[in-house]
Amino acid sequence: MDINSGYINNAYICETKPFNQKYSSHTKVRQRSKSSADTSIVNTNPHQHGQRSRSFDYINTSKYHKNLREHWTGFLFSKEFLPLEENDNLDKSKDKEVPDGGWGWFILLSSFMIQFIVIGFDGASGILFLKFTDKYKQSAAITAWLGSLATALRLSLGPLASGLSNRFTERVLIMASGVILALSMVLTGLSPNVIYVFLSFGICGGIGRSFAYCPAIVMLGIYFKKKQGIVTGIAASGCGVGRFAMSLLVPLLFRYFDFRGAFILMGGIALQIVVMGALMRPLSVTKTKIISESNRRSNFRPELNNNGCKLSSVAVTIPENKILNNEIKEQTISERDTGDENKTPIFNFALLKEMRFLGFCITMLLSSLAEQSAFVFLPAFSEEIGVLGNFSSEYTLAITSVFNTFAKVLAGFVFDCGLVRPYRVYLYNALMFGLVIVSFVIPSVKTFTQLAIACALYGMFSGSYTAQKSVVIVDILGRDKLKYSYGILMMFQGIGVFIGPPLSGLVKDINGRYDVAFYIGGVGMLVGSMILFINNVVHYVKSKNNNTQVNKPGTLPKTIQISVIPADNLKS
Repeated sequence: MDINSGYINNAYICETKPFNQKYSSHTKVRQRSKSSADTSIVNTNPHQHGQRSRSFDYINTSKYHKNLREHWTGFLFSKEFLPLEENDNLDKSKDKEVPDGGWGWFILLSSFMIQFIVIGFDGASGILFLKFTDKYKQSAAITAWLGSLATALRLSLGPLASGLSNRFTERVLIMASGVILALSMVLTGLSPNVIYVFLSFGICGGIGRSFAYCPAIVMLGIYFKKKQGIVTGIAASGCGVGRFAMSLLVPLLFRYFDFRGAFILMGGIALQIVVMGALMRPLSVTKTKIISESNRRSNFRPELNNNGCKLSSVAVTIPENKILNNEIKEQTISERDTGDENKTPIFNFALLKEMRFLGFCITMLLSSLAEQSAFVFLPAFSEEIGVLGNFSSEYTLAITSVFNTFAKVLAGFVFDCGLVRPYRVYLYNALMFGLVIVSFVIPSVKTFTQLAIACALYGMFSGSYTAQKSVVIVDILGRDKLKYSYGILMMFQGIGVFIGPPLSGLVKDINGRYDVAFYIGGVGMLVGSMILFINNVVHYVKSKNNNTQVNKPGTLPKTIQISVIPADNLKS
């Protein structure tokens, strides 16, 4: 339809007056007299023609369009902010809301098991390091890169995993990742030398782990809103349980089967990710609305502007017209039927322009550098200071892992408390400062009891903040950007994991002591915590000064005007 050729005699000026700024508003529409055969179009300059008002109608609106400050023009009638007139009948809308339950519990089960398997294999890297060293007779430095490469790729490929899951759905990507990871395990068992292991276990295995891990966490944010903190913590506890279980299971596989047989069986375990991926049902594949006789209306879609249809964004009732209506009784319109299909981009690094999110990514890079170094060198440090007595050095990791798992679940309940919810980012920052203190305390312990307490505290602080990353991202950017933003955050973490242990090992070789690694980690964590703290202070000051919630979805300007102008005033 050519909007420049119609007869247009209606004029509207809309003012939004929020009574609940976060969720809803009343919109007052001043409408000029209508002609029974006219249609209308939007002009974004409300003062150009100065139309006078004759009657008043009221419209109730229930949802705000997200990111309104960037695209306020035409927002009022977008798919997330559709005002309804009194007798509008859109009851047959098939748009999905966040369920906070239902099939979401199967999503939780699937995410738990995926993290159990993926992080469990990471936890068994110490055992696999010994097996690779015995079989291929390579130096410790070369062999150590095998596990580090797989873990670094799991995190660094986060943006690619997020983009592909957005293009092909999380279900497809996770099921494919299970096949890739299983194939990597089988090929590792058949590898004749360490170069093939680098390709199979390091690169192929890292890709498989990344394509499973990132979508498994993102899906929790899609299916849960009010309970996101709790379910994220429960799912993240699968990491600790998986580390513990795999540390017992993998040695048994090598004991009762040879090198090749053990890796083939681990490939079978990896195939269970395919089963878990099948449970990852998309929340809504295609959004549709039923158009019937009772709700026939014109709804111009601004998101289709890039497909050759340059229509302004407005939804108005079109009086009955034989040419337009053509006696359509009922029709289902899918988003895929309108215009050329928009291809979903794989990457969205434009999110890094948001300074608060960029600061959070840098914070996680520095904290991952410190945390990974601590887990790598904690057993060696405990042996170096000679406080173990009759205990084994593995007890330090066991204590840390148990409290790490417990803290992940506990943090989920705390972060979802009504009193805590508005201040979750600040609480997250406080947990990181707690981890800084423990990092500086560990090198000064003198007894095994002190070391055990320090390990327990380290596990609790690290478990609490690592489990709630996706929750903090939602608070900073909004739920609609979680898919892309979590992958970018994982990439920064991967850089920290890749750099941290080699850097700490180099310092140890120069200095001769492991305690320096904890000081370096503590300094890195402190710098990262300060960056996040400064961002939080700036955000708080801006919010207070502007009396608004900066970077929160659902924030509206107090007054927005949209006018509809007559066609004869339009230039041909």
